[in-house]
Amino acid sequence: MSSSVTGAAGSGDDGRSSNNKGKRPAYKRLTSAQTAKLEKYIIDCPHPDEAQRRQLAEEVGIEPKQVKFWFQNKRTQIKNQHERADNNALRAENERIQNENLLMKEALNNILCPSCGGPPAAGEDHEHFMQKMLLENAHLKEEHGKISNILSRYLEKEVLHPEDIEQLNAIPNNIDIAGSSSTTPLYDFSVANGTLLNQQQGVSINDVVAGPSSSLLHHQNYVPPPIVADNNNNGEQGVAVMEVALASEVAATAMDELLRLIRLNEPFWVGSAFDGKLVLHGESYEKMFPRVYQFNDGNSRVESSKESGIVNISGIQLVDLFLDSEKWANAFPTIVTKAQTLEVFEIGLPESRSGALQLMYEEMHGFSPLVASREFQFLRHCHQLEPGSWIITDVSFDSLRNYPFRLPRSRSWRRPSGCLIQELPNSTSCMVTWIEHVEVDDKIQTHRLYRDLVSTNAAYGAQRWIMELQRMCLRSMSYALENIPDHEYGGVINTNEGRRSVMRLGQRLVRLFSENLNMSGKVEFPQLSVEYNSGVRISARRCTEKGQPNGTIVIAATSLWLPLHYHTVFEFLTDINKRSQWDVLFCTTPVHYIAHISNGTHPANNTSIIQPFMSSENNAVIIQESFIDPVGSSYIVYAPADVEAIHVAISGEDSSTIPILPSGFVVCGDGRASMMSNRGSLLTVAFQILVNTITCGPNLVNMESVDSINTLLTSTVQKIKDALNCNALH
Repeated sequence: MSSSVTGAAGSGDDGRSSNNKGKRPAYKRLTSAQTAKLEKYIIDCPHPDEAQRRQLAEEVGIEPKQVKFWFQNKRTQIKNQHERADNNALRAENERIQNENLLMKEALNNILCPSCGGPPAAGEDHEHFMQKMLLENAHLKEEHGKISNILSRYLEKEVLHPEDIEQLNAIPNNIDIAGSSSTTPLYDFSVANGTLLNQQQGVSINDVVAGPSSSLLHHQNYVPPPIVADNNNNGEQGVAVMEVALASEVAATAMDELLRLIRLNEPFWVGSAFDGKLVLHGESYEKMFPRVYQFNDGNSRVESSKESGIVNISGIQLVDLFLDSEKWANAFPTIVTKAQTLEVFEIGLPESRSGALQLMYEEMHGFSPLVASREFQFLRHCHQLEPGSWIITDVSFDSLRNYPFRLPRSRSWRRPSGCLIQELPNSTSCMVTWIEHVEVDDKIQTHRLYRDLVSTNAAYGAQRWIMELQRMCLRSMSYALENIPDHEYGGVINTNEGRRSVMRLGQRLVRLFSENLNMSGKVEFPQLSVEYNSGVRISARRCTEKGQPNGTIVIAATSLWLPLHYHTVFEFLTDINKRSQWDVLFCTTPVHYIAHISNGTHPANNTSIIQPFMSSENNAVIIQESFIDPVGSSYIVYAPADVEAIHVAISGEDSSTIPILPSGFVVCGDGRASMMSNRGSLLTVAFQILVNTITCGPNLVNMESVDSINTLLTSTVQKIKDALNCNALH
């Protein structure tokens, strides 16, 4: 890049006196090395703040103001280049349309009557005919424009050279699928509660099992899904046919790209300088898969990650999980808050589901209200590569039709992503290789507390998806046990039916807690002063849903940084002997477990029922679910419940009607590099309380109730900080 760009708005005449007041200071032109360093930096951070500009100025050897002017000019230059390319494309399209109009005018002038061979009828009939044709032509041009825009967005990619194709085809699948010693039986996910069903032992989950019984089918030749349109509105049939054809082409192209990304290593995948996790090398990727960026406003960034892991579930059942939106949401309760199948274009082969293609909606959120949720409308395509091996492909897709969850201004775009599923020899577990590749428009940047966590893929990266899937599979194995393990505390739960009912209640706790942790779309209270809220975010909602108290519910949440390792914070919050130090429900009253159900390899991964040693007046107990994964994210979710309601679950009856209002904690690492001395943890505290009935009138809640929950939350946070000896730091 020419160094003249770097000197703009900051370069001046060297002979100009520096003592002249009112004149800009003279800056030296940048060297090639300085320009190269700045251009490398702007790729990762196009909008550096003042501290970053000052640090960069010291590294490059120039003034911070010159760094500021250089970035301004560079961003303007990049924007002008994009606009110039767009103008050229529009000019070419305009010329083409003008040529088409000339040809059509000539054809209309020379039109002949098909009956007599003479000129067409003149007068009003001819004018009416011409007007009708012009309207139809305009409509076809509009539809053609829509299809052309979408095709240019999805299918723009250069043709590979023969030597590149030969090199790629020669690369073997380098994923290690060594056999596992696991003898876990076959399982299937249940729509009712997000756990697995032991098919060999015939465990029933309320006799509800979603999806047909499936087995593997030897199907190796890929056949694109056929064009199937089922529309009640005949006026939309043409759009539907075009959309299915386009969706099939987009899915096939995305699957081809995903397979190559899975099988390639260096130079396409390199270890992150931050934590060593695999990320895409941008330059190598763009050379092989050139594409149009979705967001060109200077705030976009690309996230990529790749991870592999073994999960205890058979291949076909994992495929069925991916293709069922309700099972999908239940399998990832701390990541997926909403999911819906909008359209099924092709159901796939009956036994392998190969060829299945559907349009889905998904909302993702996690950790804290400070982390922005992400919404995707995307195609999900399943193809069986060979017996025991499937590829699941996800890619964002703008539908031509309106759906309940259409996202006209989504700030997230999913590039070809998904996973490769390979069954291990025992057929009850799989090696899963996961790729997440998204483009995000950070117009509203992530809060500084969670910026490092999100930018390093710890929030939505492939590793987190793998870890959550592994955790849920282990939980489901515990659910399917025929005999209650001896190490589980207490003798309150004496039957498998009661044990499973309590586990279902714990799973529902986590789902409700995660859904309400995303406070968008609810009534908020921005008028709270800093003096009272101390960084607390409060919102209110009305609830009439089954399994939750009916009325107005106030939600309060806050997030803070603690100078302690996340394990230390998690162990403190799960220590039954220290609960009275922070839990206002028990104050100084000692508590103990009356039931303790293990649902993972970590001792703290469990569903438990907690009761004070001395019975209280309201005779209440606590139902709690806690877990931690190897990468450091952990949840402690709990809710008070009447003893009578808990007896319903313990006896094995349906626990879905028990009203619960979960509160809890999310603890995770702060996303900073491990070598940093001030590395700590991020703690999110969220409470929910029922403040009045649903018949409270147009005003959801008064400020007195808001102040009460705000005081409750801030006092709990203060107690935790006091107990952990970190009161001075936030």
